Amino acid sequence: MTNKYVLLMRGINVNGVSIKMKDLKEALVGLGYPDVQTILATGNIILTLDASEAFGELEIAEIAQALGKEFQYDCHLFLRTGDEIGDIVAAASASASAVEAPDEFHHYCLFCDQAEVVSELSELFASVPKAPGERFIPVGRDAFWIVPKGSTTGTDFGSKVLGKKAYKSRLTSRNINTVNKIYAICAK
Repeated sequence: MTNKYVLLMRGINVNGVSIKMKDLKEALVGLGYPDVQTILATGNIILTLDASEAFGELEIAEIAQALGKEFQYDCHLFLRTGDEIGDIVAAASASASAVEAPDEFHHYCLFCDQAEVVSELSELFASVPKAPGERFIPVGRDAFWIVPKGSTTGTDFGSKVLGKKAYKSRLTSRNINTVNKIYAICAK
């Protein structure tokens, strides 16, 4: 999977930002990435590159700028390799086994732009009231947020912390089911 790269877009197909995955794929092909797959309608992109190619933060910034211009929206991208997605899936399995009644909880992965954001979120999570069973688990530069179903925007952490504009360009979230689907495609 060393040639699989995952780009996660923040904030598409919500709050009036509508981008069809077919159009997103065409835009990326137009930017010179011929092997593009999209998963679901939430801006999950897998790019397969030649073994000699690799991404850097500058290239990601250029892609975000081009997509923002193409779709008239403030584009924020988060890059992970296929191997990193595999590590997240493995860590999620371990953390899910510690949750009582897992079917009653949402298990989110928070993809952050830097490890410092995870530390900051961890401190903020510790400082707010929590729903029963709500947890925050740092995993390197990312984190898991486990929250009772129906409480995602009703908890202090979900509404007062993750909803802050300050985090718009610093993180994006995906349900672990989506992360598992992304990993399954990367592993092919």
